[in-house]
Amino acid sequence: PPSQFGGGYIEQFFQNQRIDMGKLLKAANNGTPIRIWVSDSPYTICGFHFICHMLKDVACELSAVHLPKYVQISEEKIISYSDWAEIEPNKFNEFLYLEKHISPLEKQIYSSHWYNLMNENALLRAVVNGELISVPENFYDHIIIDNIPDEDFIMASLIGTVLGKHKLGLNDCWVALRIERMIEEQKLIIIGDKGKSYSYGKILRKTQM
Repeated sequence: PPSQFGGGYIEQFFQNQRIDMGKLLKAANNGTPIRIWVSDSPYTICGFHFICHMLKDVACELSAVHLPKYVQISEEKIISYSDWAEIEPNKFNEFLYLEKHISPLEKQIYSSHWYNLMNENALLRAVVNGELISVPENFYDHIIIDNIPDEDFIMASLIGTVLGKHKLGLNDCWVALRIERMIEEQKLIIIGDKGKSYSYGKILRKTQM
């Protein structure tokens, strides 16, 4: 939830990211092959471009495994996926047949695209028609607004509806932060709260938008 971003959480999060990045760069510079697990989620697409940029001058093998939109497990059953987080870690090896080598030229292309995005310095990036682009921070707000019920509702319910109906690759924290912004802008008002023991427990009501 948004409250978790206080109390040094952000500092610790990015410190852990720096440590992990250092390990990756050391391994790549030592010639260890690097495999990237990519889905259609914007954050993994960003991560893929970022790694290509960081390794643009490193002569290591680079490959990617892109999560398929669905997997047929029997003649009658198909499972759809939107992110690698939905896959059990011991099942990852079942997707290795999708691994694709990233050539040095491809790596440079992805690196250049990421460089351009960094120069744009936008607050948010999204995948639109298969392309990673810079977008305004309210880019997804219309989807949230379209799913706000006329009656009073719990924030968690709205978040679940948005994430369940629309495979946008967003996480609950981002949707919650946008709802909090709508509260600040008085598009939504708080009429109750289920308490801290209930994640996203604010009871909300729509105002005139």
